[in-house]
Amino acid sequence: MISPPSRKPPARPAAKAAGPGRPKDLGKRAAILEAAKTLFIEQGYSGVSMDSIAARANVSKLTVYSHFGDKETLFSEAVQSKCMEMLPDA
Repeated sequence: MISPPSRKPPARPAAKAAGPGRPKDLGKRAAILEAAKTLFIEQGYSGVSMDSIAARANVSKLTVYSHFGDKETLFSEAVQSKCMEMLPDA
């Protein structure tokens, strides 16, 4: 009796880590996050625009959106980052 050939799953294409385009500049991401933390503390969520964050971080608004997607996501990450700064060292 002949056994059926073993079936292997199809090979997957290599996944791209950051999507299309150039790799993300971590220095710019950090500058955006720092600018956002400062501005959100000074002006509150509704008082801050993505334009003002981009200007403070010395990047384009497109770069801000490229790194964080939207204002709500950036705010959430800024709050989380600020909280982590304020925690005592373990």
